[in-house]
Amino acid sequence: MAYRKLGSSELRVSVCSFGGANWAAELMGMLDLAYARGVTFFDMAEQYPPVYPSITGGGYSEFVFGEWLRVRAIDRDSVVISTKVAGDGGNSSLACRYDVLGRPFAPGEPVPKKAKLSKVQIIDACDASLKRLGVETIDLLETHWPSRYVPKFGETGARYNRALEHAFVSFEEQLDAMAELMAAGKIRAWGVSNETTYGVATFCAMAKLKGLPPPASIQNDYSLCDRRFETELAEACSPLHGDVGLVAYGVLCGGTLAGKYSFGRKPPGEARHKNMPGFQSRYTSAATLKAAEDYEELAKAHGMTVLQLSLAYAYSRPFLATAILGARDPPQLEAQLEALDHVAKITPELCRKIDRVHHVCPNPNYSDTHSQFYPV
Repeated sequence: MAYRKLGSSELRVSVCSFGGANWAAELMGMLDLAYARGVTFFDMAEQYPPVYPSITGGGYSEFVFGEWLRVRAIDRDSVVISTKVAGDGGNSSLACRYDVLGRPFAPGEPVPKKAKLSKVQIIDACDASLKRLGVETIDLLETHWPSRYVPKFGETGARYNRALEHAFVSFEEQLDAMAELMAAGKIRAWGVSNETTYGVATFCAMAKLKGLPPPASIQNDYSLCDRRFETELAEACSPLHGDVGLVAYGVLCGGTLAGKYSFGRKPPGEARHKNMPGFQSRYTSAATLKAAEDYEELAKAHGMTVLQLSLAYAYSRPFLATAILGARDPPQLEAQLEALDHVAKITPELCRKIDRVHHVCPNPNYSDTHSQFYPV
């Protein structure tokens, strides 16, 4: 297992990490396997997992991970715990947050019905996560979505729309909340998620101006089918500038870049896009499916599966701190961990071939005009 520094923080993380958005059956066994194979970074959120109707309420991933730490008597210093606070636009975890805290939002006030990244809510969310995890300190606390308006995942009209701008919690207030949590020893570092170049640059500049800790991480979509990070964001996050480490999710596009749905395949048994065809639909657009088939053919020509090509490419990127793996069972997780063995195959020549596929339809996960490139 390879390990890398996480941005400006003192944290070192495994280049493979294990994520809590998709936790279901055989969870303890998968945590055991990941840990035994050298995975040290575990990603959760107060909203996770949002995927399974049978699992209700937020905080499930944090609670189960805390139980794993306790039952297996895991050395706390041997793992990096990362979780996220729900921001504007999400409210599914608020009841769970305040039930755990056992008190209202503020003295004399009712529990809020909508999440926002106010200083009070960030601190409350952190306190609730600490209780569910059963630990004294969270290594990395990220904001789950910008407070201000940002176009969402590849939706139609994903270009910026000034008509949707709205008042938001200031950068300064969010910075103050994170600084207070760090000063209290409740978190070691903080980061952002689903953020833009503007957001990263502004947070870093304001943190420097105010003498506060800058974001150590950015958790964004990144894969062969969504390489937007490689341009302006990579520059803003460079160690020479913001020094913000990429925590990549969606590296396999929910299984699409594992070959599950290519060439008309329908995976047997449980599968995310099979069970919930409308969930994360950007990962199964016509353009993404066609790109996945092209990458599968390229992978075969170089002695790899498309899963191995997709993960090895991500692992080989110098701006990547860690790639979050999501698996339904231990064999899936094992296959993803083994992709590390193929990083040496990602040569400059192969990268040029990957670019040729990419240039036919750049970032199909985030295209408003999928059919323009791959008519169906």
